[in-house]
Amino acid sequence: MSPVLSEVLRSGFVIGSSLRRRNHLVQSFSVVFLYWFYAQQLREENARILSSIGATAQRCASVEAENSVLAAQMMELTQRLGSLDEILSYIGSASSGVGGGGGGCMFQSEEFQFGDGGAWSSVGLSHHPIMAEMYDY
Repeated sequence: MSPVLSEVLRSGFVIGSSLRRRNHLVQSFSVVFLYWFYAQQLREENARILSSIGATAQRCASVEAENSVLAAQMMELTQRLGSLDEILSYIGSASSGVGGGGGGCMFQSEEFQFGDGGAWSSVGLSHHPIMAEMYDY
């Protein structure tokens, strides 16, 4: 083989080899960059999810606190309703049991009607705070 031909063939292989190495290197960097970019997107998405979970946990805690306040208020209102039922049953039994026709009742039945400024407001129920409101949950 002539020295010129061998030099051309040798340089062609060297050039081809370095081009292949350069292509391989560019492709490798591209793959690494794509993995890094994808990992960065996953980190950002994870941060958004964690933030959303934190906000949801806070809302859940506030709803649970409000629920416990409402449960305490319901228990107190149930007790008040029971007391009012006892008062009404006492008034009913006192009016029907003495002297026939309401002589023993100390309240007139008209006083216990619901409405604006009626007797229920004079009983003072609106002036008593609900006990659950006194506690901060």
